[in-house]
Parts: sequence; C-alpha cells; structure tokens
Amino acid sequence: MCTDKRERLRQGYAHLEEPEIERLVAQVPPLDYARELGAEEIAAYITSLAVDQAVSPSTQNQALAAILFLYREVLRADPGALPDVVR
Repeated sequence: MCTDKRERLRQGYAHLEEPEIERLVAQVPPLDYARELGAEEIAAYITSLAVDQAVSPSTQNQALAAILFLYREVLRADPGALPDVVR
C-alpha cells in the first residue's frame, strides 16, 4: 500500500494496528461488485464480522458506516433498509 494511502487510513483508524488496517482494506471488494450487493448481503457481511471474525461492535459500526458512506457518497446508490445484524 502506498505511503499516502496508509497515512490517510491511519488518521481515520488511529486506534487500529497496521496489520488490522491491512486486513480490513484487503477485504474491500471492487466497486463493480459493490454495486450489485443489496441490503441482505451487506447485513450478512456485517454479521460475519462478529460471528466469523469476532470483531467488536465498535469495529462493526465502523465497517457499516464505511459501507453506507460508499453507497451514498461514492456510488450514489441506496442500499435499502438493512435487516438486523448480529453484534
């Protein structure tokens, strides 16, 4: 990852260690794929963070906020109403 991108990530995720940031960035799918996902897939991913990867509710909230920002501000799309997720 280039230094500038790493520094921008570090500013937003100062409480995370570098390996955790790298892991989270590596999980982000390409934008074309993101356009095809709906509310059910987003909820399933957020739930999988808790169930499969044992991340904290705070990390889940950050991931959800980032996904919603991606849809609303970058893709200019509405992901729809999200069903409940496991925390």
